[in-house]
Amino acid sequence: MISFDRKLVKIKKVTGVEEFKGDKRDYGCSVRIEWVVANTILDEFDKHARTAFYERDTGKPAASAEGQGELSLPRQDVELTKRKCINVVTPLHFVKELDGYEITFHRGATEKSDIKLTEVRLDDFVGDPQEGGSVLMSCNAYMKPAAEVRGYIDHMSKTEIEITLTPPSEKQAEIKLPKESKKKAAAAKIGTDADPFANSDLAQDETRIEA
Repeated sequence: MISFDRKLVKIKKVTGVEEFKGDKRDYGCSVRIEWVVANTILDEFDKHARTAFYERDTGKPAASAEGQGELSLPRQDVELTKRKCINVVTPLHFVKELDGYEITFHRGATEKSDIKLTEVRLDDFVGDPQEGGSVLMSCNAYMKPAAEVRGYIDHMSKTEIEITLTPPSEKQAEIKLPKESKKKAAAAKIGTDADPFANSDLAQDETRIEA
């Protein structure tokens, strides 16, 4: 799961989203965040992505798309740091949506100034693999802030701020079956535990033999 604690990110833009449910109007906003992270994050989207775009650094200068040599500063916290497929157009767009997140905007030195929101949805993930083992990631975080904090979030656009991103707990992520589905599952279990030959010709034959 994607998560981080008090990480400095860039707020690319904040877009207001109005939703109408009958006569009622609901307000939400989509916050585009951008951050730099180790390329191991690619494993969250596709298990082949990291090995497709990175390999072990041999110590030789890497070549840019123009064929010129570049000095790399490989990360120490990842295994594959040398960029591959330099002629492939990036960034990469990932098909993934994550629900139930909690996001905290750390606006000041104390927790009193924090803005904490739950039930946040993350989507529209984009990753740009960088030389040295880093990836420039970005995504949309959709949330429904209370009226008293909307202005604070709107004014974060084009700024950098520390945020904490917390994934949902396992209990929150559990899929709750409808009551009808639960009844069917219980009935299926009862049917599995019962005698599979009950009321069959074979069962009747056994009754005759015992008689």
